[in-house]
Amino acid sequence: MLTKEQKKQQVALGGQLIKDSQTLIFIDFTGASVEEVKEFKATLRDLGGKFKVIKKRLLNISLKEAGVEFDPLTTTSPVGTVFGTGELTTVAKTVDEFVTTLKKRGLSVTVLGAYDGQNKRVLASDEFTIIAKLPSRDVLLAQTAGTFAAPITAFMYILNQLAEKKGGVVEETPVVEEKKEEVLEKSEEVQVETAEETPAVEEKA
Repeated sequence: MLTKEQKKQQVALGGQLIKDSQTLIFIDFTGASVEEVKEFKATLRDLGGKFKVIKKRLLNISLKEAGVEFDPLTTTSPVGTVFGTGELTTVAKTVDEFVTTLKKRGLSVTVLGAYDGQNKRVLASDEFTIIAKLPSRDVLLAQTAGTFAAPITAFMYILNQLAEKKGGVVEETPVVEEKKEEVLEKSEEVQVETAEETPAVEEKA
């Protein structure tokens, strides 16, 4: 039984963790062993995250004080909270892999919901699962850059083929010149956009 002072400390701890976090994920970890939880905590630490178990009533107070509309008292199961400093998509993937692995072992572990601090929004468990299955931010950036680069590469290939047929010279007609400039401008835009996004990815890695 916690003393009144200890309860105050738990509420304060929960409040500070919420304040320092960009992502919260609430897990029913009923079936997980002590060793499995330790392994999960170690994985989260590499992402700058923490997994804490705070009494549900005290956690509820911390959440309400922080303006997070999630009520852990709606479940009878024990609730553990992932406090992540990274954005939801990054942390969600690690949590989903942990839950999926334990479910394959026949254990009862469930994500009850999540909170996206960036958008100040509570997500239901099914919404969380959809987000967790999305490609990571750096993969999406690479795919986007590749999508833009494909037509640019194809156009430059055509120019090279024309040059070979004409002895290495392609006549710069107005149409070709206009298309060439358009392709080069698009290429520069993609490089700039990717360069602007890359620091954010590295920073969260």
